[in-house]
Amino acid sequence: MDDRMRSGPERPLILVIDDEPGIRHFITRGLESHGLAVHAAAERTSALDLAAKGRYALVLLDLQMPGLSLSQTIIGLQATQPGITILLMTGGAPNSLIAEGLGLGALGPLAKPFRLEELKDRIVGLLNGGDT
Repeated sequence: MDDRMRSGPERPLILVIDDEPGIRHFITRGLESHGLAVHAAAERTSALDLAAKGRYALVLLDLQMPGLSLSQTIIGLQATQPGITILLMTGGAPNSLIAEGLGLGALGPLAKPFRLEELKDRIVGLLNGGDT
């Protein structure tokens, strides 16, 4: 793992961006229970502010949210943290929106609902250099 994947001595820092409080809480608590450090944002603008201040190993980004567009968000994240891994999540976004995110270099999407183990395995794979 490279240095941008560390928060403190050993814990990768993950940024969760989702407007649904229950999803944010589920992901945050679940990943923390597996030893990952997590910051969460309910709005894409807030997420870009966090990204400008911290070094994230990975971003989990909900495809459909109010506010900034998906492309503005991905481009903003990439501008503040070149090479950042962005994993898209969706509860049923249109194919055009998925294609937009993938075209900008994001990975996924991870379909909601998902099991915590599925998410953790996907994140660990990505942090270890995988591209799934």
